[in-house]
Amino acid sequence: MTAVRNVAREAGRSGALRALIDMAADTGWDVGLYDLEGNPLAPAGGLRGLPQLEVQMPLAWTLAHRAAVTSLGDVTGHVVVQPRIDGAMGGWSLAARVAEVIGDLCRLEVELEDLAREIAGAYEELNLFYDLSASLAGAREASVVCSAVLERALRVVPARAARILLREPEGGLRAVAQWGGAGDETGVGVLSAARVCVDSRQHVLLGLDAALGNSTLDEWEEAAHRSLVAVPVRVFSMERVTVVGVLELRDRVDGVAGRPQAFSAGDVKLVQALADQAALLLENTRLASYEREVQLASNIQQGLLPAEPPRISGLEIAARCVAARDVGGDYYDFLECSGDSLGVVVADVSGHNLAAALLQTATRATFRAAALRGADPAQMLATSNDALMQDLERAGHFLTAWVARLDTRTGELEFEGAGHPPALLLRADSGVVERHAGGGLPVGVDPDAKYATHRAVLRPGDVLLLYTDGLLEARDDSDEPFGEERLIDVLRTAHSGGAEQVVEEILAAIRAHTAVQSDDRTLVALKRSSPDIR
Repeated sequence: MTAVRNVAREAGRSGALRALIDMAADTGWDVGLYDLEGNPLAPAGGLRGLPQLEVQMPLAWTLAHRAAVTSLGDVTGHVVVQPRIDGAMGGWSLAARVAEVIGDLCRLEVELEDLAREIAGAYEELNLFYDLSASLAGAREASVVCSAVLERALRVVPARAARILLREPEGGLRAVAQWGGAGDETGVGVLSAARVCVDSRQHVLLGLDAALGNSTLDEWEEAAHRSLVAVPVRVFSMERVTVVGVLELRDRVDGVAGRPQAFSAGDVKLVQALADQAALLLENTRLASYEREVQLASNIQQGLLPAEPPRISGLEIAARCVAARDVGGDYYDFLECSGDSLGVVVADVSGHNLAAALLQTATRATFRAAALRGADPAQMLATSNDALMQDLERAGHFLTAWVARLDTRTGELEFEGAGHPPALLLRADSGVVERHAGGGLPVGVDPDAKYATHRAVLRPGDVLLLYTDGLLEARDDSDEPFGEERLIDVLRTAHSGGAEQVVEEILAAIRAHTAVQSDDRTLVALKRSSPDIR
């Protein structure tokens, strides 16, 4: 009936109903539109000569004709026609045709109202999700996210209790946010609607008491009196869907009167959309937490690098470690050795992740302990290989290193390399660059690896350059590596300016060669600036 009234009102405004009445008048008939109670809707006073329409009785006037207005299978009103001139023909067909047109208008009116409600609902949902995302943009705790999602869920789907449970590492479910009802946790192996939902990755919808009684429920779910719905909290990644928890509501209520209701398919759809939004926000929270941990690891790793090179008269030292990411596997160190010796290490743990950073920290401690015991470079590497073999093997990593011990009185150099790029020793008197690689295997590859100490002498004016492969493998837009030849050219050009200039000019040349850093870059330069080293 509402649709007929709306059609009468809107058609009257547009003139459509008036046009129907006028067209009927041209054929000798008056047309009237009545609601189900017989009240005239158009024309305003009803038809001339007709009293109140008795809709449950046949028309008593033999010259008048009536046809039901049917819309979407229901009778919503009546059309009545009566002759205005003697001999008017076709009254029955005219009433039926006008009723058909009014019925179509009523159907369109209902569809328009449904569409308007759908658009309004979609707009409300969009505002809901926008508000949720905006309010939780900086959230760092899962409980905060889940509590906010529950509040929005209960706003659009009123219920007497709600909760969100998240999966524990060992497989159980833990309630992280709850509204209404006693709190409890769903443990590992406990059958419940929540567990079924998580395991099946499908929603669970239970209706009245009988349906609830046929299901295995936990304590919180058994408190439901009328209805229960559980939807999975899902994280979408490419083609993979991971269920990280479940959102449950129990006992749907009428938002106005508070009467218990069953959850509808529309409720399930809306709650599932909120659960998916919760999963996205939880994933953002997890990533933010991971970023904080990585930043903390980066700060610790940078703090473990020497604050500044040792100050030794007659010896210039400069060093840099530029990580490709927040954490990396490169590092350098200066070791306290027995007597008048300086230990130097440049190492590269494979990978650029947290595991590489942790192994780098263990490597640093191992080398330092070996140096304090008076070990030479070969012994340091052998000790590190023994100490780190299992850890590196389990993590699927290895490390390369170049280790040296310099006599600060004579400039005599003992060294060994473990699968590391060779050190470059530029001779000041001739400009010749010597390559000193050593001959050991990378640490963590072979438990029986052997290492031997090699020797050289750092003479006045000479420059010793230690580095990791990130320098040589830096590539330009044509995928051409920076390479050893370019490194030697820069070393020859910059060595006269001192150790610091060597380091700066090499890094500048690499930055000019490639705009994207894909690997860590570490280098240490030592220059003997006078015959006497103190």
